[in-house]
Amino acid sequence: MSLGLTNSLSSIGINQYLSTQAMSSGKKLNTAADNPAGMAEAVSFSVQISSTGQALNNAQNSESLLSTAQGGVNQVSGDLQNINTLSVQAGNGALNAADRQAIQSQINQSLQDINQTVPNTQFNGQTLLNGSQGLSSQNGPNVGNTQTIPSTNLSGAALGINNINVTTQAGQASALSSVNSAIGQVSAAGASLGASQAGLEVSQSTQGSAFNNLSASNAALSDTNYASTASSLAQSNIQQQATTYAINMYKATQSSILSLLP
Repeated sequence: MSLGLTNSLSSIGINQYLSTQAMSSGKKLNTAADNPAGMAEAVSFSVQISSTGQALNNAQNSESLLSTAQGGVNQVSGDLQNINTLSVQAGNGALNAADRQAIQSQINQSLQDINQTVPNTQFNGQTLLNGSQGLSSQNGPNVGNTQTIPSTNLSGAALGINNINVTTQAGQASALSSVNSAIGQVSAAGASLGASQAGLEVSQSTQGSAFNNLSASNAALSDTNYASTASSLAQSNIQQQATTYAINMYKATQSSILSLLP
């Protein structure tokens, strides 16, 4: 009987140690010995959580890049609208040569603004509106979870507006044609960027949901349930006290019996 009580006391002590370790570390899986299969699953969850979190960060950075590009597109679009208005104004038959030259000077300023905006629209050292590079973003943890970020060239040369001249009637008519074509190109570029931004927002929502679900599953598997563990520890403490009392009583009884022997 004494050996059985002693073994029981040892088992209770192990349970107390494991409960105390789980409460102090916040983890119910501290070593593979605790739950080999559970530990392997927890490691897999950790890898997925890490890669999904990084993919989410990638998508957020890409959206910032696209927002920067969209800002440049809006600036170019505003300058083109100004050029268009000025080109229409230049068609006023009541204007003299000096008037048209003044209008041309304003157009030249807007052209200069466009040709400065394009190379200066950058993100992390990458120029976004000169058509120099196509970009791709890894927005998910798996192969193929990528999204292409469109490349576009909005320089004056690419838009065909660098040589606009409204000082003559023929030049004014040509300017209207050129600037309307350029406005269409810029509008298409803005729409393409907008579609990519919408795709990135969907990707962020999807990966954010996956990240939260993975984290919740991993927490349920690995993290200590303090209420349950505290209850188990309290139960082990009571069992230890009862078992220790029983052992002491057994020893006292044995001692009394031995004292009666001749």
